[in-house]
Amino acid sequence: MPKPPIRHFLSFFSSRLPLRAVLIIPFVLQILLIAGLIGFLSFRNGQSAVKTLAMELESEIGQRIEQTLETYLKMPQLANQATADLVWQDLLDVQDIEALRVYLWNQFSRFNNQFLATEPGNPSPSQQPDDISFLAIGTQQGNYVDVGYDPQNGQLTLSMLNRQQDETLRTWKLNQWGREVDSKPIDEVTPYDPRSRPWYQDAVKAGRLIWVGPYTTVGTEDYVISADQPLYDRRGNLVGVTDATLSLLNINKFLGSLKVGKTGQVFVMKLNGDLLATSMKETPAADQNCSSDSKSSQSCS
Repeated sequence: MPKPPIRHFLSFFSSRLPLRAVLIIPFVLQILLIAGLIGFLSFRNGQSAVKTLAMELESEIGQRIEQTLETYLKMPQLANQATADLVWQDLLDVQDIEALRVYLWNQFSRFNNQFLATEPGNPSPSQQPDDISFLAIGTQQGNYVDVGYDPQNGQLTLSMLNRQQDETLRTWKLNQWGREVDSKPIDEVTPYDPRSRPWYQDAVKAGRLIWVGPYTTVGTEDYVISADQPLYDRRGNLVGVTDATLSLLNINKFLGSLKVGKTGQVFVMKLNGDLLATSMKETPAADQNCSSDSKSSQSCS
């Protein structure tokens, strides 16, 4: 009975090989097979490990962004509530313009320690968006005071309107100690009435803290959102509205400082899909219902 072709071939081939080769080749083949299998499994495990590491890094970055934004958005609420508490306790007289100026500067200083630690005109290099851009109070009698700064150049400003004198809102540059750089205002708006502004009216209508924006501001050309809260005295009478503004450009700078791989990008969006902030150089979506005649006008509905 003739041998099968494969067996005949192996018999012929082995008869031509030295015994050493016949003994070594099977072991070499086994080693190559095992090495190949180990390499394949290592490659697959490496891919899995890289994928797991990438997911962990994405989760860590997401948690950092969430924690930072929660803190950033909490600050204006705390600032507004502190003002509301003082007014309700009759510890802050909103009719005293000079008292409002001193109070707002002190509050602004508390929420902007890193910024105020630098020289005027040189904003803090900190990558954390930890500054409230503006703090303001408009009263039911039509007076207005705000203290704030331009995130792009770090210039501090004070705006005041005393209706007992006239209807002109004046703005001055401030130094890092809260004093006017020059007695001459850098801007004037006439006539101005905070009670006619949507931010004031919407907060009064809601009867609670509300968020408005995002919207742009002329002069600083900053994209901002603001928290606005009505102020009531101990008898429940409306006496004014307090406002705290946050810069979305500061959030952009923070997001841009994050390392999300080589090409990763971070976006913060509203529920309706509008862009609020991004790690790229794109600008947020401004509210189309907002006109931006001046920062102090807070003209967002």
